[in-house]
Amino acid sequence: MTQPLTTDEMLKMPNTLLYDPVGEVGAAYDGLHRLITEKASHALVHYALNEGYQDAPWDPAKHDPNGDWNPLPSWLQGEVLHRCVLYWIKSGDESDEDLLRIPAA
Repeated sequence: MTQPLTTDEMLKMPNTLLYDPVGEVGAAYDGLHRLITEKASHALVHYALNEGYQDAPWDPAKHDPNGDWNPLPSWLQGEVLHRCVLYWIKSGDESDEDLLRIPAA
């Protein structure tokens, strides 16, 4: 049996993925919506697309540049702004074992 994850460990894990389906690139964010990486691992992208809890189109008009999901990845410009999808990787109801199956960013 593994040690229970601390709140800090859970918050640092990938929580959301901002994904461009055309460019096939995703930026991963932690539980506090801080950018972990501009180019998420293939394993994390695959996991989010197939095991993600929820998804929604990214709406650049609703993005608060001083709020959540900051900073935005450098590749999120021009037409890419209007074709991205935000995937929620975690729902908050997962067991520690489920969380440990989430691939690294």
